[in-house]
Amino acid sequence: MMKKSMEIKIYELEEELRLSEERLKWIEEYEREEYYYNIPFRDPRTGRWVPVASPYYGEKRRLKAKISDLKVEIERIQQRLSQLMRSL
Repeated sequence: MMKKSMEIKIYELEEELRLSEERLKWIEEYEREEYYYNIPFRDPRTGRWVPVASPYYGEKRRLKAKISDLKVEIERIQQRLSQLMRSL
């Protein structure tokens, strides 16, 4: 019973990970196509070149953190599942 619930949790986390990775990939491809987000412009006050911030910057940052957390959680549950299987 515990084994089955752990396997289901791993499956759900892997699905969430897959969706997050797909969204991040879509954002990165969109930003590459929409070149004006990647072209720097000269700040009129300082005269320095500065990058134009993507409107997806915050979402990308959250997705990368979420992906990292999901991978850690999946690994942790897989290790517990492995220990459980060895104890049987």
